[in-house]
Amino acid sequence: MVSLLELATVTEDGVRFLSPHDGTPMLLTPEASISLQNSIGSDILMQLDDVIVTTSQDHERMREAMYRSIRWLDRCIAAHKNPETQNLFCIIQGGLDLDMRRECCEEMAKRGTPGIAIGGLSGGEEKDSYCQVVDTCTGLLPEGKPRYVMGVVCIPTPSPHPITLHHRPSTPPHH
Repeated sequence: MVSLLELATVTEDGVRFLSPHDGTPMLLTPEASISLQNSIGSDILMQLDDVIVTTSQDHERMREAMYRSIRWLDRCIAAHKNPETQNLFCIIQGGLDLDMRRECCEEMAKRGTPGIAIGGLSGGEEKDSYCQVVDTCTGLLPEGKPRYVMGVVCIPTPSPHPITLHHRPSTPPHH
């Protein structure tokens, strides 16, 4: 939802935003997000998370987003209709605060999702900060589960932990 933050309001209910197509008010809840992904037969479902730009200095808002993402994961798990055939991934949040990232990793891992994504990066943070977040999170995640770094065009330096990359469709991958 980072790309739509200018059009959105995040509440405990979900994300309220105006359609970028016609301006119609919309509400995306964790349950609706999972229902949509269930209905199209996604192999991998991503939880709805509350994310803000990593370079934000508003640590209270960052903490609120992290805890809300954990609560929303619980709602996503409860709404998931096909856990035997569709894999729900949680999304680790916490900005550049390594203590928040550690806490989020611990809480998300307790939920036992089949895979884990590291979210909230590629928001203009410094290379070293980015690498510290990826290294910290991947070092804490359970072994034997897919790890997915969201929104990343390339890994700036080799990582000692196995990860899967994702690049934004509008951004060509760098080699």
